[in-house]
Amino acid sequence: MSNIKFSIVLPVLNGENTLPKTLQSLLSINYQGYEVIVSNNLSSDKTAEILQSFKSENLKIFSPDSRLGWSQNLAFAYSKAKGDWQFHIGDDDVILPSKLKV
Repeated sequence: MSNIKFSIVLPVLNGENTLPKTLQSLLSINYQGYEVIVSNNLSSDKTAEILQSFKSENLKIFSPDSRLGWSQNLAFAYSKAKGDWQFHIGDDDVILPSKLKV
């Protein structure tokens, strides 16, 4: 995908209970030029399986080599983002489909 305007960064650690709704909301955004950057911080629950069940060219999944603190995981995720505008949300948040429209 080229021309990425927005990067939505999502650091996650053991988010199996809330992550599906968060991803559904992020992948339902009705805007073309965005990416969702997920950093799975070596979760020990079903987070990895949940992430793999979502198929979208907007979704990019990364994992650090070792477990990081929250702020380091957030920085790791931001380091993968390519959008002109970048922001993060939690794995227990949702976003409205029209959020990125101006």
